[in-house]
Amino acid sequence: MTNNKDRRAAAEALDQLGDPRAVLPLIAALKDHDWRVSFAAACALKQFNYPRSLEPFIGALGGGETDVRRVAAEALGQLGNPRAVEPLICALYAENSDVRRVAAEALGQLGNPGAVLPLVEALSDKFKNVREIAAWALGQLGNPQAVEPLIKCLEDPYDDVREAAAWALGRLGDLRAWNPLTKALKDDSQRVEKAAVQAL
Repeated sequence: MTNNKDRRAAAEALDQLGDPRAVLPLIAALKDHDWRVSFAAACALKQFNYPRSLEPFIGALGGGETDVRRVAAEALGQLGNPRAVEPLICALYAENSDVRRVAAEALGQLGNPGAVLPLVEALSDKFKNVREIAAWALGQLGNPQAVEPLIKCLEDPYDDVREAAAWALGRLGDLRAWNPLTKALKDDSQRVEKAAVQAL
């Protein structure tokens, strides 16, 4: 029986081959009990962007080690299949902030309006990186329901979040954001000022 190190090396070697025939062995390795093997398989499998990897990645997102779940969320955003929306919304409530952040980014890539309200809720996440990416994702979705919550984010204590909110409001192009964005022109952060100028 091969040991964990051998299985991990095999997954990495399949990635290096760049051969579509490697997909099925990588899908099998994604379920390996050793997280290092499943992580190597997930990283390799993501590069193929293969439709048959949708369900395995959904399964990996639902449980397991944090790094594997993060890569699964990234892959699901790349695959562009609407069946990934609900699992990614569930991942917005994961314990790990990295998983929540990547899930928010993937939802922005998928562009499904069903993600708007969960992403609005993510604007209140206790971690700034999640709030920032949720704002970015809402800008990608372009739904007017996000305008008022994004305006509130212009008061966030972190300039990364304020910048993302200004950018998103610019994408939305809603007149309700005019005065708040004008106020943001005097933000302490030059990055926020620049984002507000571009938004206006």
